[in-house]
Amino acid sequence: MNTMGIIYHLILSFAIVSTQLGSEQQDIRNKPSDEFEVKVDYSFQERPQEESKAAYEAVEKRIKPGGPLPYLLVTVTVLKVSAQETRVKAVDSNGKTIANRKTTNNTQIEIKWGFSEDIKDRIAPHAHTVLFLDDNKKPVSQIYMLVEEDGTFYVNGEKRGKF
Repeated sequence: MNTMGIIYHLILSFAIVSTQLGSEQQDIRNKPSDEFEVKVDYSFQERPQEESKAAYEAVEKRIKPGGPLPYLLVTVTVLKVSAQETRVKAVDSNGKTIANRKTTNNTQIEIKWGFSEDIKDRIAPHAHTVLFLDDNKKPVSQIYMLVEEDGTFYVNGEKRGKF
């Protein structure tokens, strides 16, 4: 088999595996909106000096060091847990685990998203997924939160506001 044939087979194999992984993700249902509450705390905070320098270099056009900036903190409160949902795990768009613990009714997960301009510019994570897992740590349901580049905030595909 020549080099082009090997490359073709690698690409084809990757496409098949990606499709299979994508279909597994689609099997996770969104948690019904009456079973959780999302509270948004949008405040102004000073950027720490070391963080300010890194963000300023990355996005010089918008972020200026000094002065308070809009900061996004989201608290998810679980109002109702199904019998299958025994654990809750929150993961950001970079794959970092934010929380991972047993869940009951009224469990709260606090997600510090970061400065709104950093989220919109994709310097900070722009999406978070709260997964509800069974005893075998398999996903049962999810809450998917996303901030678009224009600042539109979605929870499970439902528009909830704009930053």
